[in-house]
Amino acid sequence: MHLLTAHPQDIPGVIIHDLRPKPDNRSRLGRYRTLAFNIEAVIKFKTFLTIKQLLAHIEPQVLHLHTLYYPSYLGAFVGFRPLVVMPWNGDILWSPKRSLFHRWAVRFALRRADLVLTNGAIMANRIRGLVGPKKHLESRTGIDLTRFYPRDKDPELLDQLGLRGGPVVLSTRSLGEFYNIDIIIRAIPIVLKEVPQAKFVFVWHAGDELSERMALINSLGIREAVHLCGRVPYEEMPRYFSIADLFLSLSSNDAVPAAVLEGMASGIPPVTADLETVNEWVRDGWNGLVVPQRDVEATAKAILSMVKDRKTARIFVERNLALIKEKADYDQRLGHIESLYYSLALQYKRIDQLTIKEATKES
Repeated sequence: MHLLTAHPQDIPGVIIHDLRPKPDNRSRLGRYRTLAFNIEAVIKFKTFLTIKQLLAHIEPQVLHLHTLYYPSYLGAFVGFRPLVVMPWNGDILWSPKRSLFHRWAVRFALRRADLVLTNGAIMANRIRGLVGPKKHLESRTGIDLTRFYPRDKDPELLDQLGLRGGPVVLSTRSLGEFYNIDIIIRAIPIVLKEVPQAKFVFVWHAGDELSERMALINSLGIREAVHLCGRVPYEEMPRYFSIADLFLSLSSNDAVPAAVLEGMASGIPPVTADLETVNEWVRDGWNGLVVPQRDVEATAKAILSMVKDRKTARIFVERNLALIKEKADYDQRLGHIESLYYSLALQYKRIDQLTIKEATKES
């Protein structure tokens, strides 16, 4: 596998090709003599040429565009087939906020693609609205069930965080504005009035609003009830889910968040914000509780309900485990997508039947 990226990092078994512009320490006059202009359009064109040259050298069986942000969308203009496109939320659901050129590039890539991998029915419907109903769409939603599954509470982590003796409420979303972490924080004093031993654990992977969240926590006088764990390695996340009695995801802008599916697979009942993409998975009163967006009182009420009504919480957990096993087993989804890769590669004569048989035997 080869990865062409502007954000290189070591990945076992993957050959990395760095698409970042190489530093040019010559004087401005020296650069201009060779038409090395530091202009965005020029840089993008050079990156496009680099991608084209790399694909000609690598000769892959399938080209997969993982997101349609820059520089990934440039791959759609190379003319390589078969082309698999996997757009992210910001490419489709938030595209009106993007530039006119980006929206055009997204439509071009989607029309060009032989296969589009979507993240839920809402995104699929938006894509059909952009390119019509005949495009081959497949769901890519899935969770690694060998990593995320119901576990006993991790005693070491409980002791490390000082969480014994009360219910634990977990948030694993980022600190950015539309994740509405401030709503959770404002709900905490209401919860503590009825369940003073409750603890709230926050884990995140992105966002620079920590100082603002800390200021709000301190102003509400709830510091003792809050544990800000920060960025946690992905392989450690199952431990954090294990100690939780419920988890929160109150984002106002999302597709199908992996964090919600991970929590459901881990046997933790969810409280989520009313958002159509999340409502595909969480139905209010059936397998979780859904609250209006940015509603502090409703959020507090839902937390208290989950903490107090453990019988209903267990019913939610059982339904979620069955739902995830049926619709979000990552291993099954990957196996299906792999078969589609082989089919496309065969269609474009990038591979032959004998190679497929040998590869299938090995896998």
